[in-house]
Amino acid sequence: MLSLVLGLGCVTCLNSNSYVDVKANEEDDEVIEYVHIPVKMEPYSVIEFVDESHFVILQGGLADDENQYSRAGMPKPKEGLIVTYANDGFVLDIVDPHDDGTLYDNVEEDVLGVSPYAVVMPGYTTIASWGAHGNTLYESNTSLSMIGIGRATTFSDTIGNHNNTLKKGDVALKQSYDNCNNNGVVRVSTKNSSGAQTSVSMYKNDVGGMPDAIVDIWKTGVEHWGYTWSSSFSMPDTVQISYTGNKTLK
Repeated sequence: MLSLVLGLGCVTCLNSNSYVDVKANEEDDEVIEYVHIPVKMEPYSVIEFVDESHFVILQGGLADDENQYSRAGMPKPKEGLIVTYANDGFVLDIVDPHDDGTLYDNVEEDVLGVSPYAVVMPGYTTIASWGAHGNTLYESNTSLSMIGIGRATTFSDTIGNHNNTLKKGDVALKQSYDNCNNNGVVRVSTKNSSGAQTSVSMYKNDVGGMPDAIVDIWKTGVEHWGYTWSSSFSMPDTVQISYTGNKTLK
């Protein structure tokens, strides 16, 4: 396999503990050996995996502190995966060209023991925690009240998960733990561009892999907090979501 990859350009080996300084070859793509999807790169980076343990940088560059963040819930690399990174340098989206629905069947464990992003009031059980930001979903012990805390990314799909046309105010939740009715109300709370905590009622009308987000906001929905959407935008502050589930996840 290595001889095949060598044909693509210079190979740099990275271990799971650190990155090394890499300068791209002007004539060939730099081929980087790494058995994980990097959870962080330089802002706006794009990488493509050429096999299960090698990727090339299509845009951007490596982040020296990538190894300091949890990979919990991140899918394992596979040939053809395209990974894009947001304005904060963390994963925005992972595209599987084969799209066989199994990408998240094989995910990384949390070897760093990352704690939940924030403390939630007593009476809730942790359902799951994932991603470099410790995105955590909780369920009430006495009802189907759900609370999620973590990072918010953005997306620009046209059609949602129930053949609906997506619009401003729609959000997507993580498919692995989706227990919200389509068009169900999701309260999203975070600081606006002026620093004031602002809560907005939005609507769950899609689902996604969301390897490092508690909620995905459709395009111009970020205007509710005074931000301007771009294809690589992620919300700059911690986000809390709440909604009523349609089934228990315990």
